[in-house]
Amino acid sequence: MSSSSALLTSSLKTSNFDILKSFQTTSTAQRSIFLAPRISKEFKKIRTTTTSLRFQVNDANQNSAANNNDDGKSSTGSVYPSFHAAAYSLPPFPSTIPTSKLKKNQRIVTFGDVHGDINALVNFLVTAKIMDPKSTSSHPIWNGGDTICVQCGDILDRGDDELACLRLLTSLSRQAEDQGGALVMCYGNHEALNAVGLFQYANPGGNEEFEKFLGKNMDQDWNSERWRLQFAGNQPARWAAFEPGGLLAQQMLANMKVAVVVGKTVFVHAGLTKEHLQEYESIEAMNMEAMKWITRSQHGPNNNLGEYAKIEQVVEAAESRARAHSSTMPNCLGGGIGSPSPVWMRDYSQPHDAPPSNPLAQKMINEALEYLSSSIDPEGNFKVERMVMGHTPQMHINAALQGKAWRVDVGASRGVMSGIPEVLEIIHGGEDEEDVISILSMNSGDKPIAAKERYLMEMPF
Repeated sequence: MSSSSALLTSSLKTSNFDILKSFQTTSTAQRSIFLAPRISKEFKKIRTTTTSLRFQVNDANQNSAANNNDDGKSSTGSVYPSFHAAAYSLPPFPSTIPTSKLKKNQRIVTFGDVHGDINALVNFLVTAKIMDPKSTSSHPIWNGGDTICVQCGDILDRGDDELACLRLLTSLSRQAEDQGGALVMCYGNHEALNAVGLFQYANPGGNEEFEKFLGKNMDQDWNSERWRLQFAGNQPARWAAFEPGGLLAQQMLANMKVAVVVGKTVFVHAGLTKEHLQEYESIEAMNMEAMKWITRSQHGPNNNLGEYAKIEQVVEAAESRARAHSSTMPNCLGGGIGSPSPVWMRDYSQPHDAPPSNPLAQKMINEALEYLSSSIDPEGNFKVERMVMGHTPQMHINAALQGKAWRVDVGASRGVMSGIPEVLEIIHGGEDEEDVISILSMNSGDKPIAAKERYLMEMPF
């Protein structure tokens, strides 16, 4: 086995998320039962540092009178009222763009998991020819014209530059909108994990980034660190950013997609089945359910002044917060290892660089694409021909299941396997011609790789 193959195999083993086997099943009760001990374990360190935390709690109680709401800050509202989310603002985008709404020969590009690696992300964007290579990650310039780019989720975890990646993507998205293009961001399972306070895949460097750009500023904003108590030591700045109703909920997370159809292609992090579509009846309804959940404060009012009488109340507040998030999470974002969720399933993408091991995979994807097509156009004049997904790292972008499943996660992040960035390019053929599909690789220069070179052996030629 080559070193690259060994690294990929190791990466896949570590991405099995064994501790989440029961997390967020279709039963709300089961999700809550699983989460309680998980969160208790997560906060065990709080109980081992009781003395330190007691000092914080006592200090909060002693000084509450001197820190009332006369300064205009709400003790139950945003944990950072002066936070400006404009740098992370993501423009809205429809859930479906039919072929009739696209220009003939319009470019559609897509790439997979980023996992907090800003260098890998820049390489994806430059390879996709949508970011000026002379610009920088902090001051990017969109040069894609009316190109539509779909990033297939998992921007978070495993890397040190998650917020930098989000700022870069949302900046280009706003610029693209001004030029008639678009950059769409999809939810991945790691975005879902962060939303419910599960940060076991976050790098220490990534947590430090949240402290630098959010946590310390929140301390200054409140002139206190007591807002942190309600999170009981579970990465307060990170949790405050991604939780339902949190700092990034309205401006960014609300406009991310579970799935999106552009022309003849549907994009999703892990996969779609007929059952997913039947449950929600449409892609639009699925995305709306995710948006409604992430924009509402599921846990109720915040306790930003840290008014707790004892340590047990602090721990219970955080546990209650996590239970509220998990128990209300919609099925399209829930799941865990072995789950058929759109952000967790691997039926179409595993094993890597080989036909799927699930013998029903071909039937499943056929039914999903047929149902999706008919839900968009009951008269049968419109057909979604393929599904693009990330989630499972591949050595190269490849197509399985008779060319209907394009797997675009190449493990490019240093936190995964430092794979070579590759981008799937689709040239829209209009309503009368076939799309032209090719792969753009950072190592191939300006020469695209023909789609047929990446079909797996199951595809006859």
